[in-house]
Amino acid sequence: MVHNADFASAPNASTPVFSPRVSPGTPSGKRDVLDSIEQLGAAGNALPAGSPIRRDINTVLGDINILNNYYTQMSQHAGNFRRLSQTPKSARGQNFEQQSADEATAFHTNLLGFQNTLAQLGADKGLANYDKDDDLETVLKDLVNSVKYLLSDIDDMVYDIPDVGPILGPIVYQIKCLLDEVLDAVENLTDAIINAVKPLLQGVIGDASRTACNSGIQIAGLCLVL
Repeated sequence: MVHNADFASAPNASTPVFSPRVSPGTPSGKRDVLDSIEQLGAAGNALPAGSPIRRDINTVLGDINILNNYYTQMSQHAGNFRRLSQTPKSARGQNFEQQSADEATAFHTNLLGFQNTLAQLGADKGLANYDKDDDLETVLKDLVNSVKYLLSDIDDMVYDIPDVGPILGPIVYQIKCLLDEVLDAVENLTDAIINAVKPLLQGVIGDASRTACNSGIQIAGLCLVL
């Protein structure tokens, strides 16, 4: 069952994810995402063995792998159930009802597993990797919270609709909670990527800044290239 997703409030520490094996027929968009995940994993492996960031990256990559496996299983069971539903009555065997129930049950089991893993990725209400000193992560946190508040207001409004409210209210509430978990997971993943990439780019950014400053002038600490 979907649980009530609370709003974010206070900062916390840091977390990041395993790339699934992909078949040759994998869509290019999904392949691009997986390539990016693999590159992040490679970057994490380049960090010192005891680095908390490296451990975090491997944890998140592992969770993404698990999500992908659940999704694959759900797709297979959904496809099997669809084929069963399209079977003409005259062609249905004695085990038709049992097979249909098995496919639906297996789909539901994997859906619950997907949701539990998603909840782990959204730990601490999306603040598991939040760095309060990072302006970009703070803007992301505020944006996610504003969406959560809007979803909560929509849920309250639906419940107040006469006749339809009691029927649609619980459905909208479950959707709101699931979206909250997705937002928390996205926030944690984004913060983790920012935290992981920042140290790797620090040297490059420093060199580029020094080169720019050497070629121009500085005003109030800002480099102006001539």
